[in-house]
Amino acid sequence: MSSVAIMGLALLLSWEAYQDPGLEDAQLAELFRRWQQVNLLGEVAHVTEMERACQRAFLMAASDRRRFSSNSSAFWASALETRL
Repeated sequence: MSSVAIMGLALLLSWEAYQDPGLEDAQLAELFRRWQQVNLLGEVAHVTEMERACQRAFLMAASDRRRFSSNSSAFWASALETRL
């Protein structure tokens, strides 16, 4: 997940760089070339899978909350250990 967040920040910084009137053509071409190498969709797929697994674990654990206190670390440990 953090790699996608970092990519978002990099995109914002790249956008700012594109707005710089002092950016030379060679620098612009290099920035463009580097962005072409990024496989953001592949990263998003992995993040989506992880988020789905975490949400499923949370929902399964919430259905078992009768066994654990919501403040208990055992509650969360059990949820992640047995449901992922």
